[in-house]
Amino acid sequence: MRKPHRLLALVILVAAASATIADAEPLRISTSGRARYGTPVFQSERGDVGQLDLTTDLGSLFFDGGNFANAENIDAIHVLPSGNLALSTAAEARLGDPRLTFSDGDVVEYDFATDTATLLLSESIFTANADVDAFHVRADGTFLLSTDDTATLGTPGLTILDGDIVHYDPTTDTATRIFSEAAFGTDEDIDALHETTNGDLVLSVERETGVSLGGVVFGDGDLVAYRSATNTATLFFAESNFDDDENINAVDLGCGNGLLEGDEECDGAGESAACNANCTIAACGDGTLNATAGEICDDGDVEDGDGCDGNCTLTGCGNGVVTAPEICDDSGESASCDANCTPAACGDATVNATAGEVCDDGDLIDGDGCDSNCTPTGCGNGVVTAPETCDASGESASCDADCTVASCGDSTTNATAGEDCDDGNTSAGDCCSASCTAEAAASPCPDDGDACTTVSECDGAGTCEHHATPASGCFLPADSAKALLQIKNKTPDAKDALVWKWIKGEVTTIPEFGAPDTTDAYTFCLYDVSGGTPSVLLRAEAPAAGDCSTGNKTKDCWKSTKKGYKYVDKALTPDGLLKIDLKEGLEPGKAKILVNGKGDNLAMPTMPLPLPLRAQLHADNGNCWEAAYSASGLKKNLPEEFKAKAD
Repeated sequence: MRKPHRLLALVILVAAASATIADAEPLRISTSGRARYGTPVFQSERGDVGQLDLTTDLGSLFFDGGNFANAENIDAIHVLPSGNLALSTAAEARLGDPRLTFSDGDVVEYDFATDTATLLLSESIFTANADVDAFHVRADGTFLLSTDDTATLGTPGLTILDGDIVHYDPTTDTATRIFSEAAFGTDEDIDALHETTNGDLVLSVERETGVSLGGVVFGDGDLVAYRSATNTATLFFAESNFDDDENINAVDLGCGNGLLEGDEECDGAGESAACNANCTIAACGDGTLNATAGEICDDGDVEDGDGCDGNCTLTGCGNGVVTAPEICDDSGESASCDANCTPAACGDATVNATAGEVCDDGDLIDGDGCDSNCTPTGCGNGVVTAPETCDASGESASCDADCTVASCGDSTTNATAGEDCDDGNTSAGDCCSASCTAEAAASPCPDDGDACTTVSECDGAGTCEHHATPASGCFLPADSAKALLQIKNKTPDAKDALVWKWIKGEVTTIPEFGAPDTTDAYTFCLYDVSGGTPSVLLRAEAPAAGDCSTGNKTKDCWKSTKKGYKYVDKALTPDGLLKIDLKEGLEPGKAKILVNGKGDNLAMPTMPLPLPLRAQLHADNGNCWEAAYSASGLKKNLPEEFKAKAD
């Protein structure tokens, strides 16, 4: 990179005629020796950094090399958004007060206001000593780097050549090659580097002449702007602007660094809504496209209808500017303007959701699928169409939500009309009064006909609830140890079984069994009484006067016996009961009941069963027989079988 016969110097240069970067940008350059440049002539000393205003060809000193403890050669520079200068030198150097000593592989930040230097990037990122030959600091704090010789950095290590450029992230210690020396076609060393706001790489090389890149041939005193996406380069600054042969060691462009400098109108560290990327104030019609400010185009004027309208959007429907043949344009759909830039109106065949339209079939006819208010034909759209008798767009005091006229006793609860409930009648005593108000909680209501639910009462909200409460006053075993309950829950369900033996019961006469062969059905109920509210675990009914005929053979399920009644249903309908045997006992311990069920129709409970349990056999004449089961008489309580003796 360096030419030994030259002194270290910084130069401020005249703009080349072939410059491709905006003239408003100040240019800062360091060379490998003493150089003269600008009008009037300005001669830099070793270690200086100077600045050239390309519009006036005037130079000024940006950094005084006298800040170093000794004469130094600056390898790379970058002005940070804070205004501080980041730099690297060709050899170990000392800078600032107190003095910071750093090596040629370090990057330091120098604060002009306090004359202090701090380490910005350490040479320790490399696996061995390396010389940072060129760098650029991106806005996110990551670096573009090039070295004086082959080096390795990052995790895992990336080996780079002196003609490569890598992107290095200090927070993750990762390096990615973004420019390869192979682009030159020869072995080259990059001496200076800057990345523009549009991603172009402005660079210089060590070779004195004959370097080729992107179709441009240049030398060590030139700067080229290279665009990797198209592999094209443009001469940005020519060495001929120097009074003598020079080697550019470092470069930094002013626009885009966040500092207001030179002829810049603004500097937002790149494009912002208020500032263009070329550091001019953003304004529609300034001829500079600013996407951050919302511009889609900018043709240098604010005329409408010329392809790029006065709000810098393309002429056309949806850009917020009314141009013929548009009648309106609200930058898309609005309540008054359709997305096709015609006035919004129901029946115009354009669905406008913002105006509340759900459909629009191009007419105002009701009942054709899309009604005259542009909602689909149907209950709740506010338009009465058959078979509706009313439509209030929902429930009202005079119209139910199902679009029928509101009336107590119509089975539809209408809260807007003051109804608490509506059970389809105007009778009292069923929890919903004749005026559709809820009757008092816990007041009695009609039984549901289920023998296992012995208590029916109102819930206070208009509904009759039927509680699975075991009946009281049932016949009990005279010897509880002889009352056995066994349940088998098998796979397949055809093997399921129920056995309840109530033997040695208290005195029971045949008349107390009722008349199951004619009027009194029997229901077996198994209750879970382990918690505060009982629940039915198993229910199985043997209907009164059941018909168990098969083929041409007539047979009753129930038949009377000398001592009571017997039930047999091999079809196991409706609930899986096979046998019930009822025998009277005129002395304590003589009454006997047997219940047997099996098969698919048994609605088996989830097992193991909770304890305690109560088993009851209910007759429709009001009598019942029961036994209680707890842990004291438990024999088995498994997922497939339960067996216990009564308490």
